[in-house]
Amino acid sequence: MEEMETKDALMVHVAATDAPVPLLDHAQGAGDPTVAGVSDSVALGITESTSGSNLVVQDSNSSKRSSNKRVSASRKFNDIDESNNKRQKGGDDKRNSTRNSSQINPIIIPSVALSSRDKAAQIVVSKDQMTCYGDGGYRMIRGTHGVHSGAYFWEAEIKETPDANSHVRIGWSTRQGELQAPVGFDKYSYGYRDIGGSKIHNSTRDDNYGENFGPGDIIGCFIYLDDTDPSNNQMRFFKNGKDQGVAYKGKEIPTSVYFPAISLYLKSEVSVNFGPSFILKHDIYGANAVSEVQPMSPEDRRDHENRIAAIREARGLVKT
Repeated sequence: MEEMETKDALMVHVAATDAPVPLLDHAQGAGDPTVAGVSDSVALGITESTSGSNLVVQDSNSSKRSSNKRVSASRKFNDIDESNNKRQKGGDDKRNSTRNSSQINPIIIPSVALSSRDKAAQIVVSKDQMTCYGDGGYRMIRGTHGVHSGAYFWEAEIKETPDANSHVRIGWSTRQGELQAPVGFDKYSYGYRDIGGSKIHNSTRDDNYGENFGPGDIIGCFIYLDDTDPSNNQMRFFKNGKDQGVAYKGKEIPTSVYFPAISLYLKSEVSVNFGPSFILKHDIYGANAVSEVQPMSPEDRRDHENRIAAIREARGLVKT
């Protein structure tokens, strides 16, 4: 049974998510409107609320007692957070160690990769930070670098999985996109969905967009951001080199910094390629590889070219 689904500093050039950045929403004002369309809150086991924040009023006679309670509660939650952090770190270390026990050679992380920190805690990342693994409900991971101006492109390879019920979504997200939810859950992320080839944004799904995809397929993600005229902004997705058409455009894509984003459901697995060379030949409208926002050294680039050549050969693709 298919799952139902559960602010960004405008940087001068490139935003690297493995460094702290202020969360300021330059894209839209505060307050999310009620979403008209398909809601996906069920996949996360939560119900999305459209009600406002709770307001707690306290009279002056209870201020001292409340202050003492707040201190006690603060200590309690600090202890809980510390315990959870230790437990989570131990679990992640164990899973990463098991996942990569066969890797003997030192791992060189590319200049642009999947973030080890800008992700939901439930998602595991390979040591080279080029593959992510899901386990459980829909969760999201972003790339280490984002873009705010110009045309950029990256590839995602959907890997084989033993779980026939696993699913993925591929796309773009600002830093404000909810990590404990799938790509396309809120107004800060935009996704291409494996089931039905739907596009999804702000929990509103369009089932008439593109082709469905699955293990073995390579999904291309294109974005064009015009910082002088946002009406020209555009997002497109590709399946195995075939352009699926414009998914979002103009005012649907507010001025912001956009990061490559992946969401995983159950035991799904996705490998990424941020360039500069791509596995498939695409007509990407003159876009730059996302890796060019933080260019590789000549040595790393040679290693990258060799890796892509090996993947192409394994797939029986001719050199282009």
